[in-house]
Amino acid sequence: MPAPIAPKRPYTHTEHGVQRSDPYHWMREREDPELLPYVNAENAHMEAGLAHLAPLRKALFDESLSRIQEDDAQPPVKDGPWESYTRTVAGAAYPVYCRQPRGGGAEQVLLDPNQMDHKYISIGAFEVSPDHSRLAYAIDTSGGEVYEAVVIDLASGEELGRLKEISGNIAWANDNQTLLYTIHDQAWRPFRLLRHRLGTPQDQDALLWEEEDTRFRLSIARTRSNRFLVCGVHASTTGEVRVLDAEDPSELRMLIPRKALGEMKKLCRKDDQILELSFGESAALITSESERFYFRLIDGEFPDYRQVVPTSWQRRAVVMREVLNSALKRVAVLAQDKARPVSFSFEPTAVTISSSHVDLGDAREVVPMELEGDALAIGFNIRYFQEVLGTLTAERIVLELGDALSPALVREPESENALLIVMPMRLSLIHI
Repeated sequence: MPAPIAPKRPYTHTEHGVQRSDPYHWMREREDPELLPYVNAENAHMEAGLAHLAPLRKALFDESLSRIQEDDAQPPVKDGPWESYTRTVAGAAYPVYCRQPRGGGAEQVLLDPNQMDHKYISIGAFEVSPDHSRLAYAIDTSGGEVYEAVVIDLASGEELGRLKEISGNIAWANDNQTLLYTIHDQAWRPFRLLRHRLGTPQDQDALLWEEEDTRFRLSIARTRSNRFLVCGVHASTTGEVRVLDAEDPSELRMLIPRKALGEMKKLCRKDDQILELSFGESAALITSESERFYFRLIDGEFPDYRQVVPTSWQRRAVVMREVLNSALKRVAVLAQDKARPVSFSFEPTAVTISSSHVDLGDAREVVPMELEGDALAIGFNIRYFQEVLGTLTAERIVLELGDALSPALVREPESENALLIVMPMRLSLIHI
């Protein structure tokens, strides 16, 4: 049987000013009507050329199969009142997913891919709901690693919903109605985390996180305590983890004591140091190469900070960050009390910062700046304002202001990574 000859079509690549001929470039187009017949001809040629080896291939396969225990079961994993496991059956291509009561009882088959009418099956995520009544699994039947999530009722077998074109990663929220999942970008990288509620259209799912850095891939999983949903983003040598409350997976958050954050900052001083974070029901553990730091999580709900974030401003000031910070350091020396306000008097071309001390006298600094809007006198806790400036790195910063009793928004003009709020204090507290 003669070997098929692929047709040639003129095509030239040009990279970095260098031209390269590629007459087989047309094979990249999967929809080309000549491609599939040619591939089939190549396969037929291969089968004909290796036909005399068919008995040997069968003998090798049979011998390998004879050394495998086909009827087998994996050790069970405890899952609430159930023990879950997979088992294989002689002659079947795929494992069977099962469970049975921990105290003994009849086996329940949750999913048997061998009963499905597909030439190819790959099961990705396999997640039973927290109340053990529903199953969500991801299945790929094309080999293209594009999964479809299927949700079924375990008591009746009724299908409750599907999610199309996901990346095979699924996690349940504690309400047994909400699923979190990831989807691919064009480079087949899981880059978006979405939240779906059963019974609603998939195109209405809420986007919780989009990872724009192409080096990183997203994942989602439940903690063993069932208290949190952990969203991880990982590259080859680094990564980070964000946490969702499994009771209310509306935003990525975690209540961590302020002192614990300070200790975490100390552990992060080495650029090449790898830290491992572990979360329990009410505590967390940070492990480095040489240290282990344990701290308790704060019980309760974080205040809704969005209520104090200004949505509009009446005045906008642009100032050099380091000049302002140096002035605050000098004024702080004569501040009557660290908890008392310092006066900020905004004028069109400068802001005057002043404080007083009953024994040492008054301090006054004038800092050049650009102001849009009317003049304003407002008070701030000087220590809080210095902490805000310490988190920024830009040469120039922007202050957006309302009136004397409204919060000030501080940010870097070219970045959306940080949005800082400083609450005002009444100027009547200043003793001069």
